[in-house]
Amino acid sequence: MNNRIRELWPDRPLAWRGKDSSALRTAARAEYKTRHRIIGTGGPLTYGLVPFDEDWVWSISVGSANYERVPLDPAETVRQADRMELSGRWQRLGTRHAALEARLPLAEGSAHEQVTTWFAEALRELDEKGILRGFFDGLEAKRATLSP
Repeated sequence: MNNRIRELWPDRPLAWRGKDSSALRTAARAEYKTRHRIIGTGGPLTYGLVPFDEDWVWSISVGSANYERVPLDPAETVRQADRMELSGRWQRLGTRHAALEARLPLAEGSAHEQVTTWFAEALRELDEKGILRGFFDGLEAKRATLSP
């Protein structure tokens, strides 16, 4: 997943920054112990394996919360998704942590390639529809105010 994000947005802070995968595994274990989910976050994206009802699902969500503190409005993200005709795979939840969310049920025997293809398609759709543009623009504006 991290590599797919880096391929689409190589210069954006959306993927795990560390090059050492053992640090990512350590962070995933800690997240599982505290919140019972295995996720990664970057900017307004949260992605990984999460419990849903009685099962587990692969999830990718776009929220307004982000470490960079770029102000984002979840309701505006949902409106943008509708204006840009984001596909029905994306649930419009409108919450701070998940304005939009796509889920893929964890199926026994599903191949790694099936899951990574699903993630790649979902990310590509976000990119093509410009859903993260507000975050990118806000990040650039924030950086511009910090530059001399």
